Amino acid sequence: EEGKGGTMRRSIRALQLSLAASLWAVILCGCASMPLPPDSPHEFVIAGDVREPDVWTAERIESTFADQIRVVEHRAKDRTFRLRALPLAALIQHAGPMLDAEAKHPELAVAVAIEARDGYTVAFTLEEIAPYKAEPTILLAFAEADGPFPDDIAPARLIIPGAQRSSRALHAIRAIRVDDLRR
Repeated sequence: EEGKGGTMRRSIRALQLSLAASLWAVILCGCASMPLPPDSPHEFVIAGDVREPDVWTAERIESTFADQIRVVEHRAKDRTFRLRALPLAALIQHAGPMLDAEAKHPELAVAVAIEARDGYTVAFTLEEIAPYKAEPTILLAFAEADGPFPDDIAPARLIIPGAQRSSRALHAIRAIRVDDLRR
């Protein structure tokens, strides 16, 4: 009787190890095509449920989105900064979020998590970033008007115009991850 119980426990343990190994294989294969967040303070990654995950720099943003970039004023720490920025929606749309065309309001079930180099992370729904029938209000600033960001702010920061001391306006962005929460 004791032998059967011991054999069953070993069989269950072997099954658990096999399932864990299979899960890690799936995770590793899925991550192989996704760029890793860069170590460089001048790059950030956009990944997740997008058709074109990629690594971005200020120079690449400048060349890819030249017609959408504008200079904005941003007040922080009792100073006003002039920054080069574009709607965050432009970058997300360029990456191609994979939305379920059959779903009702799929943009409400897609989360966009933005992580800073220190690990601080904020989240928005895709609808907050690219509102239906309205102008996008969340901006991604990637440089000062007269030159690059200092390393402690680079490669980019979020600007939320009109928000007073917004806890979601982080800087030193390391990664932007788009996730369909229904998957």
